[in-house]
Amino acid sequence: MKKSIFALLLVAVLALTVVAPMALQTLDMEGFMDTDAMFDNANILLGAFGALVMLVVGFHLAKIVIRFVIALFQGFSI
Repeated sequence: MKKSIFALLLVAVLALTVVAPMALQTLDMEGFMDTDAMFDNANILLGAFGALVMLVVGFHLAKIVIRFVIALFQGFSI
């Protein structure tokens, strides 16, 4: 239950600090959609999401490798 509350809080903070200003930035001075800003913002969000996924996967792989190395050295009795 706590994880879901923290996940909702994280999504709310990201929505207020990242997505909302980007959405406002896509409107030019007359209130029309600025397509260049839209694509720039989409690339920024996709890049941030990709970096987050790579970090999570990297940490999991590092944890697996560390456990494997520890198990390997525990197999040798010095």
